[in-house]
Amino acid sequence: RDSSSAGPTSSSFLYHRLPCVSGPDAWVAAPSTGGNELFVATRLNDLDAGIAAVRTYVQDPESYTVGITFTVQAMKLQHATGHSMYSRQTMDLTTSLLGLDGIEMRGAIQRVGRRDVIRVKTLLEAAGIDSLETEFTHAGANETFRYAGVVLVARADCPIASSGSVDACQFSVRQVKDSEAKMFVTSGVSVAHEGISVQERH
Repeated sequence: RDSSSAGPTSSSFLYHRLPCVSGPDAWVAAPSTGGNELFVATRLNDLDAGIAAVRTYVQDPESYTVGITFTVQAMKLQHATGHSMYSRQTMDLTTSLLGLDGIEMRGAIQRVGRRDVIRVKTLLEAAGIDSLETEFTHAGANETFRYAGVVLVARADCPIASSGSVDACQFSVRQVKDSEAKMFVTSGVSVAHEGISVQERH
């Protein structure tokens, strides 16, 4: 995005133009390693070999959406019986998003195919952040969430129903305070090579 219009109005602030960057699906997809948490960040510190960190500004992050799809399994029972009740996918479940008060935020989730789609703005509200323009103290100075960035963690809780299966899951979101997201990109490595996986998350 063009960062020349971003940032606080200050004569000491250096503006520079950043190119819009996209890439293969692997850059966007964030497969889980088996846990029930998903991290969402509105700003990244890009780290490149031999180059200092660059804070990447995401223009209008509230308008982005997050697509969530997952499978809930009782692996031993599913393997032993082969019964579908022990392996449930997103489309088999009723899902909801809870606010900080524990009450369901109706209309927050849109089911599109096998994915639950949620706006980042809605995730922010669920974490108690009504506006990215809200100021807070960061590194000894007042800064807004929009320019400092926010890291959220969304958690899926899927209780076992009386049937022994899972029928519904609830998402809850909280802010990870005093944290930042970093991305490290290694060049000269073929992502098609099955034996190589380069990724760093903070």
